[in-house]
Amino acid sequence: MAGAKVTFQQELLKHKKLSEICTLGAGGEAEFFTQPKNPEDFKNIFTYANIPLYIIGGGSNILFPDGLVKGIFLSTRKLNSIEWLSDFKLKVHSGHMLANLLNEISKRNSGGLEFAYGIPGTVGGAIYGNAGTSGQGICDLINEVCTLESNGTFKIWNKNDFDYSYRYCGLSDDSNRIIISCVMTFRESKIDDKQKIQELISKRKNQPISFRSAGCTFKNPVTQTNKSAGQLLDECGCKGLNVGGAVVS
Repeated sequence: MAGAKVTFQQELLKHKKLSEICTLGAGGEAEFFTQPKNPEDFKNIFTYANIPLYIIGGGSNILFPDGLVKGIFLSTRKLNSIEWLSDFKLKVHSGHMLANLLNEISKRNSGGLEFAYGIPGTVGGAIYGNAGTSGQGICDLINEVCTLESNGTFKIWNKNDFDYSYRYCGLSDDSNRIIISCVMTFRESKIDDKQKIQELISKRKNQPISFRSAGCTFKNPVTQTNKSAGQLLDECGCKGLNVGGAVVS
């Protein structure tokens, strides 16, 4: 790395096993791996690193190659603080786990995130792909997002500054952009919120949650038949298809 006089507040590990930082539990080694705890350290690495950078959150929906992968893997997992701004509005950093956020707002008698129950990964990753279920996505709850741009500067995006749709967020158009934090607004909890969660739990009873998985990998296509990805995989005979140890559930 260039700029040796710059001091970072986090440890830079060498030859980190990639299988330890993804939900599939597969892959070789990262040349360098680090987990910055504050936005300034992310900025310093962006500014002074002269080798490839890779951003990783919870490690779901990622399949790493075998062997040594050159570059620095930046994990957001320790950038995970949360701050309530009002009764139903909070600021959360991108490394906060989505499941933990759901628990946090439930304790405050807030609602609106129930659709995200069971979705793995971090808040930043969820925003990057507008994660959700049942026609809802996390971007629906966002007021603003703070990002670290590829030129090393921070930028605040209001909700109307970027497009989002089914499993898409315009902030992902720059692959070198890091989502640092966001401000989200929830609502007062409703009587049927717990029922929605129980319905999601019931739906997932047949899912292989005890096995290594990338999470929900397939997107539902926009077709005239309105068939889901699961239905199409079933009709094509792909469910149960395996290559080596990898299986379509």
